[in-house]
Amino acid sequence: MLKVQAAGATDAGNRRRYNEDAIDWWVADDKGSALAVLADGMGGYEGGEVASHLAVEACMAVLGQLKGANDHSPAVIEATLSDAIAHANRRIRDARRLDGDRSRMGTTLVLAWIQGEEAYIAHVGDSRCYRLSGGRVEQLTRDDTVVQKMLDDGSIRSEDVSQVPFRNILTKAVGAESAVTPTLRRLPVMAGDRLLLCSDGLPGALSPTEWHGVTGGKASLATQARNLIAASLAQEANDNVSVILLGFDSPEAQGQPHQPSENSER
Repeated sequence: MLKVQAAGATDAGNRRRYNEDAIDWWVADDKGSALAVLADGMGGYEGGEVASHLAVEACMAVLGQLKGANDHSPAVIEATLSDAIAHANRRIRDARRLDGDRSRMGTTLVLAWIQGEEAYIAHVGDSRCYRLSGGRVEQLTRDDTVVQKMLDDGSIRSEDVSQVPFRNILTKAVGAESAVTPTLRRLPVMAGDRLLLCSDGLPGALSPTEWHGVTGGKASLATQARNLIAASLAQEANDNVSVILLGFDSPEAQGQPHQPSENSER
């Protein structure tokens, strides 16, 4: 069984007063399973911050049902991921009804559950999950945005994206509708792989082609996460930037201890 480790960091960026991103993660004592959750909130004054934290808290609570065992069936894992996002959606909808000033708040979500040599990814919105493996960077999620829909139907070409004025408008967000359906993906992971969960502030400031240069070498995952944040800030990141890294080692390798999210860079 592979051994997993995790670390993360988040920063408000160079131009934002508030950090509307939220992150959290958990690693089992035997490092045989792990959980990571990242949200990028929206909705005006303090609304995005409230929405993202509600979503992360809700997902961690529901996904806690998977802790304590490494033999859950794919059906159980995928159902629990969907339940977690549905619970987050309800929490945000309830909060919207109770506070008129936050009636438009919502959030993106990207989740990863690791069990043995498999990763289960769920997402809503444009927060992403990538795989870094063998010098390559592979995007594992597809954005729920107007511009991605236009790319898919052939309305525009990839080189036209930067010219689309509404390219960041979401077609799906947690809290925006009475129900939300996440996109689910299951994939194998190998020793040496890393999964990277991020808000759109990271690729918006730092191209994925640059990530290996920033995270290469033998640095700990915590250092790699901080380096990615620092590099994005050096590129004048104008949005909140958040990263969670999940790394996979062979059973013989020594992993770093898990660092609770409250000790992450904020």
